[in-house]
Amino acid sequence: MSRREVYFEILSLMDNALVRGANHFTTENEVALKEERGRWMEMGGSNDEKAIIDRFLSVTSAARGEEDDRVRYPNDQILDLKRAWRNAGAPE
Repeated sequence: MSRREVYFEILSLMDNALVRGANHFTTENEVALKEERGRWMEMGGSNDEKAIIDRFLSVTSAARGEEDDRVRYPNDQILDLKRAWRNAGAPE
């Protein structure tokens, strides 16, 4: 898998949380994101990029199982984190 493919897989997993809500980000999605984070770091990802993913995982984990009306702030946070990931720039 190329660095570009890993970047977009991470972006896709983040999109999944945005579409369904932070409280519906499954443990399977969490495991997949952790695996992609590992691949990303093996391919030379920065600590700042890793921190974005780690924060994203923290927010979704804390929101898991909450009622939909109680996750507005976590959903705003994951949107900001997705933007931060996108601003990190897709590899060539």
